[in-house]
Amino acid sequence: MEERVQEQRRQISAITGGKSEALAKTLGQAEAGDPGAQYDLGRAYFWGPSAGQGTVQDHRLSQSWFEKSAAQGHPGSYYYLARLGALSGKSDTEVVRLLEQSIEAGSPCRAQFKLGVFIHHKLADTPENEREAIKWLKAAIERAEATSAMPRVLASLQDLPNNWTMCRPYMFAAMAEIGGIL
Repeated sequence: MEERVQEQRRQISAITGGKSEALAKTLGQAEAGDPGAQYDLGRAYFWGPSAGQGTVQDHRLSQSWFEKSAAQGHPGSYYYLARLGALSGKSDTEVVRLLEQSIEAGSPCRAQFKLGVFIHHKLADTPENEREAIKWLKAAIERAEATSAMPRVLASLQDLPNNWTMCRPYMFAAMAEIGGIL
């Protein structure tokens, strides 16, 4: 473990420039067991340079930090573990389980939305699964409306190929059930 931490510190020092101090502080907090800092490092390594924190993209390190944070109940960590699971070919059942854990732990509506899209994309082979997809999309829309998060929910359509075409009927069905939000 210590070697991995030292390697992360070398990477941070080599590539962050003026950001290394803040990232080193986050790393210290994460090493001390802070689930929020562990989540932040997981995101930094998940997104890599596009996160704007000076890290390389490393899904192995990302997963390691998310697992530590999730073990302490951080809701966003389950969400990203589900995303990593989908990227790495984990079973559909495991991805659904992680998204459900994210929702149960209090994750933002994005987990509800992703669960609806995932069920539709991967599992909508029965009327029951189609209803389940609509249920989660409806829950995401209701929660987004209550928290002004709709732009972020719609922006997350970019995460799966052809999402808008694929889930438009489900989104509209969910919106019709709750009175046409947007």
